[in-house]
Amino acid sequence: MSLIIALIFAAAAGVVCLGYNLLYMELPLPNGSTAQILDLMDYISNSFLMPLIALLTSIFVGWVVGPDWIAEEMEVGGRRFRRKKLCAFMTRFVTPCVILILLLQSLGLLG
Repeated sequence: MSLIIALIFAAAAGVVCLGYNLLYMELPLPNGSTAQILDLMDYISNSFLMPLIALLTSIFVGWVVGPDWIAEEMEVGGRRFRRKKLCAFMTRFVTPCVILILLLQSLGLLG
């Protein structure tokens, strides 16, 4: 399985390397700039994948793992976590909403 994944990544890396000479092409991006293959991959990663993964992570931490686990970690060693309720509210509701707004903005759905 590792060999198959290594071959896939080697092929993708080869395409990216050839994108600056043999496979050179200029592609228009939605932000108005032009890009080669590596620039296109960077644009997709930064504009779509990172905000999506951040949204999914915030939902996972806020609703699957839960803020109680975070509070327990903060109170290790007898410390007191005074902002426990604020942290739970921010983790569950505010953070996913803000990241969703950022994702919609990067997708061009917000003006």
